[in-house]
Amino acid sequence: FTLIIITAFYLTVGALLRQKKLSEMKTDFINNMTHELKTPLATISLAIDAIRTDKVRNDQDRFRYFTSIIKDENQRMNKHVETILQAAQMERQEEKLDKKLLHLHDNITRVITNLQLQIQEKNGKVEFHLHATNDLLSADENHLTNLINNLVDNAIKYSKPDSLFFSITT
Repeated sequence: FTLIIITAFYLTVGALLRQKKLSEMKTDFINNMTHELKTPLATISLAIDAIRTDKVRNDQDRFRYFTSIIKDENQRMNKHVETILQAAQMERQEEKLDKKLLHLHDNITRVITNLQLQIQEKNGKVEFHLHATNDLLSADENHLTNLINNLVDNAIKYSKPDSLFFSITT
């Protein structure tokens, strides 16, 4: 009888620890996805505010620039939503990376271009030193873009106005 009670105790504690770990993972996932969705929403909001100005409405090039930012950020949000749906479907299966050859310079430039409005809002400055002779790498495009985007977005978010400066070197 004592052995049964001890076994039941250990099984119960083990189940509670697994549930606690699962709860922490869900909380982390929700926090990460909230962060991932807030960035494109903030960029879209800034682009819409810019489009509403007469200066931008009368300049077709700038208007196209801001609408392309909105389109890119909208696509990025759709990718995040797709990631959430895939995670819900996969449950406990391992995620498979969609690795392909990517140009790192193109990816960095695209992320900085999409976040340019937020950088300008903080009176920030970006310097590019993209001199890698071979910037080709095998990576999952979505994860690589999220990685670069998170680094730049956190720098924007946690910097003081007029003190934001990036120097990107490859």
